[in-house]
Amino acid sequence: MKKRSLFFILGIILIGAVLRAPFTALPTVLGDIAQGLGVEVSSLGVLTSLPLLMFALFSSFATRLAQKIGLEHLFTYSLLVLTVGSVIRIFNLPLLYLGTLLIGASVAIFNVLLPSMIQANYPQKISFLTTVYVTTMGIATALASYLSVPITQATSWKGADSLPVLGLPTNLIGLVS
Repeated sequence: MKKRSLFFILGIILIGAVLRAPFTALPTVLGDIAQGLGVEVSSLGVLTSLPLLMFALFSSFATRLAQKIGLEHLFTYSLLVLTVGSVIRIFNLPLLYLGTLLIGASVAIFNVLLPSMIQANYPQKISFLTTVYVTTMGIATALASYLSVPITQATSWKGADSLPVLGLPTNLIGLVS
């Protein structure tokens, strides 16, 4: 019988929390981001399309990557890429685009393989855990959209953009232990 981590369910919940929040909060603060970077808002319109492009590109490779390097290793690497992408987005315009691409690639892998991760670790609870992470994803999406404007007004757009990074250390602990 496979040893299961005590943090696995917490990791699933936290991954669910970061699957959409980095993208859905962006449109509410695009004006602030443009002002902070000194660019026109129209030059940032592609930011909302980049994640979808990455979903289309990386979803098809996720299964093959998991077979090649292992599901747990791929999740760990994807979490690291997600963290790097979230951190670098706050520095300048090119890194904002690059960070969004990195986050989109990571989320695409999670979108495809999170059910497989659940199946591999808790096959008897796949329906329940899928419901938990999808519900968490919806709640986190709503909260990120709701809180991004007040956080941006209290700090800057960089404060609202870094919110998804907060749960990642726990995700790493939960998935690799």
